[in-house]
Amino acid sequence: MMAPHNPDLVIVEGFKEWPIAKLVLYREGIGDQAILTGPWVKAVALNAPTPINLATGVTQLNLDDSDAIARWIVDWVSTKK
Repeated sequence: MMAPHNPDLVIVEGFKEWPIAKLVLYREGIGDQAILTGPWVKAVALNAPTPINLATGVTQLNLDDSDAIARWIVDWVSTKK
């Protein structure tokens, strides 16, 4: 539905299995950690007290640092133009 409009960014909840780039927001203890892996995961923002091993090239962000998350989004979108 969005392809004809060619947006720079679409923010949605869900779509775990869709082949689209993802910034995963994850709170430790809620949900399955399997969501943190996959070929489409580009960054993970989490509140885990200990670092989590992510795939090479996946950026780890602090879920409580909204400025850092916003900067990552702006930087990521700017590399796609």
